[in-house]
Amino acid sequence: MPVQGAAFVAKSATVADGAQVADNAKVVHHAVVRGQVRVLGEATVGHHARVFGGTGPQGAVYIYGRAQVDGHATVGAGADIADRRHILTITGLGPNAHTLTAYRAHPERFDDGDWRWGVRLHLSGWFGELDDLDDRIRRGDLGWTTDELRELDIALDVVAERLAQWQADDITNADRRRWQLRDSDLRRAGVRATRGGRIPAGEATR
Repeated sequence: MPVQGAAFVAKSATVADGAQVADNAKVVHHAVVRGQVRVLGEATVGHHARVFGGTGPQGAVYIYGRAQVDGHATVGAGADIADRRHILTITGLGPNAHTLTAYRAHPERFDDGDWRWGVRLHLSGWFGELDDLDDRIRRGDLGWTTDELRELDIALDVVAERLAQWQADDITNADRRRWQLRDSDLRRAGVRATRGGRIPAGEATR
């Protein structure tokens, strides 16, 4: 059953089978929630926001606590949003006034042994990571003008600052249990993307 407890889903919203809205959570306005998504606690998904869960344990989406996902935000697999500051939307980008959505994602284990929160992005139908989008920009995949790319670069600098804030947050055992994470679960890449280039994982911003 997608809706449980005191949760509320507006008639104008869409909550597909496979999603769960429970506790005092709300899905309102014209929001769309599909796939392996859990909206819990006091969280709200509203306006024209879209939330799409993926497959497998790390494809889940958790929106809980006092999170608010609204406006024209688009959230995908791996999201872990417990507070309004765990999601960032920047609108009016590119030739069609696209919305860039950045959101806190499941923890990753770095080569120094520390676990840190990740970040995922959505832009114009594309989901990925910061370094993936940097690669697309360098290859000219977006087809945007120089001025439009300059605005996007400024937006990504803001995203990097927000990521640094997320990575300063502790990752608790409860967080790891939520994602069923063990030290052997995630890839152990030697580098992580940051604005301005790549750095060794052990030197990432805390």
